[in-house]
Amino acid sequence: MTAYPYQAVLFDLGGTLFDHLPAVHTAANLCTTAQGAGIDPTVLQKAYQKLRAELEAQWRERSFFMHRAMVATALTRTLESLIGKADPDLVTEFCDAQRQAVHQHLSLRPDTLDTLRTLKKRNVLTGIVSNIDDDYLEPLVERHGLTRLMDFWLSSEAAESCKPDPSIFVQALKLADHPAGDVLFVGDSPANDVDGAAAHGLATALICPADGSISRTTPTYTINTLAALTSL
Repeated sequence: MTAYPYQAVLFDLGGTLFDHLPAVHTAANLCTTAQGAGIDPTVLQKAYQKLRAELEAQWRERSFFMHRAMVATALTRTLESLIGKADPDLVTEFCDAQRQAVHQHLSLRPDTLDTLRTLKKRNVLTGIVSNIDDDYLEPLVERHGLTRLMDFWLSSEAAESCKPDPSIFVQALKLADHPAGDVLFVGDSPANDVDGAAAHGLATALICPADGSISRTTPTYTINTLAALTSL
């Protein structure tokens, strides 16, 4: 077996190690909110999806934010646009329900565990670097057995920095304890993962981009499955 070209491989979480949360769960939680607010659920869902996408694009320019704050802000502004006010209790209930849905329904990609096991057998350090809050990340890592396969995991909350902000990558490289040129970053966001990592000299692998952003940097690799990482 030839030597692996990288000493460490760092992964994004949602859309990379895990599939994205199926839309049906967010729709169900929004339906509950709509009932509480006296709004047509379909109207709320369309308005929330539009505003959430706009907010994500705007907040990408921020160096740090809490994921829960984005969810709460998106719903608050949506309710205000539709009925002129937002009940704080409804917003809190929705945020809690969304976090619970992630814990219960976010699924690993089919090849995640086999890929990680193969990398570990080849003595490659592995880590997670995610724009997520600790109370999202920690339960997922434990529930899906990733504690045995990851050398570290770093949330944006712990780093007080969100990709593509430089600080989270600086902290990740310190945890990896390898030069940037020996580290591969894998993610599904061209702007957050490819541009952010490449700016610090990391090689990058873009997997099935899903967030609609466009990278300024050409990824080192473009892959459709995580298993492709084992044959670089």
